[in-house]
Amino acid sequence: MHPNMPPKIITGELKRYEEEIITFFQIVGDNTGLNFKTTRIFAYLQVYKALTQKQLKNLTKFSSSTISTTLNSFLQSGIVTREIGTNARVGIYRLKSEKVPFVYTEFSEIMIELENLDKFIVTTQEEVNKFQEEYPMFCEFIRRRLNSFRNYIEAQRRAIKESSKYSFFIENLSDLGLKENIISIPDKLEPILKKFVTYMVDNGVYNRDDPIANLVFSYMSIYGFITQELLVQLTGLSLSTISRTLNHFMENDTISSLPKQYKQSRIYELPSVSLIIISQILKADAIIFSWQSKFQNLLNNLEKTNLPKSYSLELIKRKIMQVIAQISEFKDGSNRLENAKDELLVQYNLKK
Repeated sequence: MHPNMPPKIITGELKRYEEEIITFFQIVGDNTGLNFKTTRIFAYLQVYKALTQKQLKNLTKFSSSTISTTLNSFLQSGIVTREIGTNARVGIYRLKSEKVPFVYTEFSEIMIELENLDKFIVTTQEEVNKFQEEYPMFCEFIRRRLNSFRNYIEAQRRAIKESSKYSFFIENLSDLGLKENIISIPDKLEPILKKFVTYMVDNGVYNRDDPIANLVFSYMSIYGFITQELLVQLTGLSLSTISRTLNHFMENDTISSLPKQYKQSRIYELPSVSLIIISQILKADAIIFSWQSKFQNLLNNLEKTNLPKSYSLELIKRKIMQVIAQISEFKDGSNRLENAKDELLVQYNLKK
C-alpha cells in the first residue's frame, strides 16, 4: 500500500479481533487514569498506524471536534505526525509506535513530571521546616507524609530508569505517638498545605481526569486520618460528594475505614501514599499481563482460520504479535517496581 494512502478499514469476521485489541488498550487506559475517548482514538491508531480524521470518526463514532482536538493534542505531544495524502486535502495522522508501546505518555515524560513533583515537595518541606522550633511534632508529621510521595517517586525511578537516586525516606509515623488521631494542623502551616493541594489538583497527580478525587486524595495524603465532616470543611465540597468519593476510594482499596465508635464520626485512613499508588499500578499491570495468554489464543485461532490471505488478516496478526511482545517487555519494568515496593516495606517496616 502507498505510504500516503489511508489504510483499508477492517470488516467482516476480523472485526471482532480488532475489537479485542481496542478493548485491551481501553482497559490499559482506564487502569492508568486516561480519558476514555482519547484512549479509544489512540487505540485505533495503534491498530492501523495511520488514519484520517474521517476514518477515526467512523470507527469511534465520536464528534469531529473530539477527533480534531485529540489529534491536535497528539501532535503537540509528538506521538503522531500529520502527513499529506495522495489527495492533497486529506491529512493522514501517523502514530510514532516506537514512542508509545501501551499508553500515550512516554516513560521519559512521566519521569519529568515526577521529578518536578519531587522538587515541589522538597520546596514544601523546606517551607514547613521554618516552623520547626514552634511546632516540632507537626512539622515532622507533615515532612513524613510528604516523604511518602517522595518514596513513590523513588520507586518509579528504579522501575523506569532502572537506577536509584535516594535511599527511601522515613514515612512511618508510629514513633510519633499519634496512633489513630486526627491531627490538627496549626494555622501558620495551612497556607503551605493549601498550596501543596492546589499543585496536586492542577497537575492531576492522583488522577488526571478527576479533580474532585485529586482534591480529596490530596487532603487525605496530608492528614492520614480524616472524617467526612473535616473533608467538607477543607474542600468546600458537599457531604454527598465527599461520601461518594470516599466510597469509590474504599471500593478501589485506596483507603480503609476504622471501626465506627459510638456517637462519633467514622474515621477514614490513608496510611501510605507510596504503597497505595504503587499497589494500584501493579494491580493495573497484572490486568495487562492477563491478556498475554488471551492474545496468544487469538493468534492461534487466526493461524487455524480458513480466511483468505489479505492485508487486513496480516495487519491483525502483526498487531497481536506486537502486543504479546510488548507485554513481555513491560513485565521487566513492573518487576522492578514490585522489587522497589518490597524494599520500601522491608526498610521501614510499613507492612501491617
